[in-house]
Amino acid sequence: MDETKKIQDAVIEKADDMEEGPVEEKEEDVESEERIYKNKRADFYIELGLILILGILVGIAVKTEADKKITIGFSDYLIKQVPNAYNINQMEAQLVQEQSQTQSQAQNVENSSSISVSSGQSQSSQSQSQSSSVNSNQ
Repeated sequence: MDETKKIQDAVIEKADDMEEGPVEEKEEDVESEERIYKNKRADFYIELGLILILGILVGIAVKTEADKKITIGFSDYLIKQVPNAYNINQMEAQLVQEQSQTQSQAQNVENSSSISVSSGQSQSSQSQSQSSSVNSNQ
């Protein structure tokens, strides 16, 4: 009996040793997973902070450039006068002049065509009156 009891105790000790081994590894795995999770979380916050700083710097750069180039209203007098490639007033005057010329040409064409039509009608009426007078003379 003593021997069987010793054997049973030895088997139980071996089983206890086996259980303790994997349990320690599991604890180490859990600790490493926690470290990995904390590291990932810390990396996320660092990246978020860097993106925030980058956004602020880009915003400042854009604002500075916009202040140099864009003026609205009250500071228009500070803009350097750049010669324009087009003079709108001169172009408008030329367009008005061209319109008046084309209108006068159109009226001249209409007048000349109406005169030629009316003269053509008067010529045909004169020729008819002459032919009728010739016919009546005969």
